[in-house]
Amino acid sequence: MQSIVINFFYNWYIDDTKNFFNWFAGYIRTLDRTIGLVGNLQNWTSPLFGDYSYIGIVVGPILRTMRIFLGASLYLAVTILSMAIYLFWIILPILVITMVYLNFLVLIKEPEPTFALGGELLNLIIR
Repeated sequence: MQSIVINFFYNWYIDDTKNFFNWFAGYIRTLDRTIGLVGNLQNWTSPLFGDYSYIGIVVGPILRTMRIFLGASLYLAVTILSMAIYLFWIILPILVITMVYLNFLVLIKEPEPTFALGGELLNLIIR
């Protein structure tokens, strides 16, 4: 029985944490292929599409800066959402065990004394 519990917590916390961060890294790589944040950061000051005219030199970094800010904000939103889901996943077993324990305490708790004034109606209102 002890090995089942230990294996459960090992799989839940260790293996699933590795799986989550492997998934997260893969998702960020896939997102980078779509958004191109790293490529825009590497070529930030160069003009778009190799247009070395005056307009291309001025407009290229401005558009890349906008794409960098939009991409970084999307990365931040994805990271925050993923970490919130991960923290819920980590807390879930502790939450379930706590709820089972508290409900078990309610089952074995002694009944509350009745009030002299008001009888059963007052007890129903209070509960």
